[in-house]
Amino acid sequence: SELSLSQLAGRRLIAPFSPQRLRGRYEKALKKVRAPLLETIETNSSANILGCVRAGLGVAILEPVTGWGMPLAGVAIRPIQEDIPYFFGVITPQGRQISSAAQALVEALADAAAHLLPGFERLTASEHPRIMRIINQN
Repeated sequence: SELSLSQLAGRRLIAPFSPQRLRGRYEKALKKVRAPLLETIETNSSANILGCVRAGLGVAILEPVTGWGMPLAGVAIRPIQEDIPYFFGVITPQGRQISSAAQALVEALADAAAHLLPGFERLTASEHPRIMRIINQN
């Protein structure tokens, strides 16, 4: 079932270390719904975040690739009501044709993401400037 970030108020949050990246967007979203946290435990990987949650140390807001793509026994993954943009991509050399094997890998990743990630949307390379604006405004 879907949760609101406001339901995290008073809980301990397990969060990624870097405030300049996704962590900053999490904190902004939590402030917007006025969900003050008990405290925060920081770690540098999503796998560590999942391990801390499984150990009962707190709750987490996790990027969807790990949350949905690497389920961990004993950890419940729930979608949130609030929209926190998350982007990931495939980088290829500019101006060069990629091999058929590389193109097949790109297609397999897109298919897996469409199957595993709720709300997944595949964007074209031409969308990169718009995506960077979205990331930097948050």
